[in-house]
Amino acid sequence: MMNVISDKVVSRLSQYRRLLSQLNQQEIKHVFSHRMAEEMGVTATQVRRDLMVLGFSGSPTKGYHVEDLRVKITQFLDGHERQLACICGIGNLGRAVMGYFSGRGVSVDVCAAFDVDPAKVGRAIVGRRCYHIDELESVCKELKLSVGIISTPADTAQSVAEKMIQADIKGILNFAPVVLKLPSDIYVQNMDVSLALETVAFFASQKRQS
Repeated sequence: MMNVISDKVVSRLSQYRRLLSQLNQQEIKHVFSHRMAEEMGVTATQVRRDLMVLGFSGSPTKGYHVEDLRVKITQFLDGHERQLACICGIGNLGRAVMGYFSGRGVSVDVCAAFDVDPAKVGRAIVGRRCYHIDELESVCKELKLSVGIISTPADTAQSVAEKMIQADIKGILNFAPVVLKLPSDIYVQNMDVSLALETVAFFASQKRQS
């Protein structure tokens, strides 16, 4: 099943889980697909189609049981083991990413950091040891890491990604403003913050002029 599901469906399932967690905190026990659709900005049909991937159905009179559905999505997305990750490039962005994920209880644990700066190597940064980038392969294999996060400058991102592949990393979250050229069996998610901001600024400008 995981071989054919699209990344868009996975993304929506993750958003559904976040919504369900919020509803849980509000002590809401059941929710209909149209309510979830309104919150997520999709159609009720899309919600039901996505949840069919899980084999989960709701009651015609009550909708979906909030906690049962949240647990089902969590089991589907997270599997039985937490994924272990590393981050390369501990500048301002790298520190912010590490700080954001620290203690949030997500299914991915960022447990190692890498950099080339002697002032950072060997130190604990946001509670995680920072290694030299040359140790990437040995550390990743020793800790059995499967996810890599790149927050390096653009001119070093490709070489860092290649080192990650050598270290058996199978999924990469790339914050560097560059398109990585990697084998097709490596999953890459690009998060170009500057590009996103430029796009938002463009449309904001268009709205002001209209």
